[in-house]
Amino acid sequence: MKHCSILFFLVLLLVACDESSLIKSEMDRFLNTKVELNFDSMVYASELNTIQDSTFHYKMKDYAYIVYVDSLSCSDCAINHLSDWTDLTLTQYLNDNDLSLLFIISPPKNKIKKIMNKLCKNTLMNDQIYIDTMSVFARTNPNIPRNSILHTFLINEQGKVLLIGSPLHNNKIMNLSLEIIKSK
Repeated sequence: MKHCSILFFLVLLLVACDESSLIKSEMDRFLNTKVELNFDSMVYASELNTIQDSTFHYKMKDYAYIVYVDSLSCSDCAINHLSDWTDLTLTQYLNDNDLSLLFIISPPKNKIKKIMNKLCKNTLMNDQIYIDTMSVFARTNPNIPRNSILHTFLINEQGKVLLIGSPLHNNKIMNLSLEIIKSK
């Protein structure tokens, strides 16, 4: 019995190490690549409540934090946690026009209406949310890692990925983000 426990632990350790190296490999491939933002092919959440058909043209600032929620991730969960971003130290840079915060939500086809209805009721950050109903973002950016842990990243005005990771619950990522933004 004792040998089985040790063997089980070693297998778990091996799997964890393999997963960690896969994530690192995906990060290394994604860092410094270019991300294309095709917002004209997406639904702008702020327009969900308007009668008029206006088109929003996003103007890139010095930096943008992108939070990409693909169809395999929980879109509802991401929407429920949008307000978490308002508490960050980074919000000063949002107000100073150095940084944009952009949410790209690509829900499964059968949940698009539900997500749009939810966003109609939640107007807190709708001016920063795009609904990618046709998976344009993923198709235009095949370099986006499959692992959803890597779907939050900082880009510069040329679309180059500078930093991967969410500053929400990671002080190291927060500090690195601030260093990058302040260095301009």
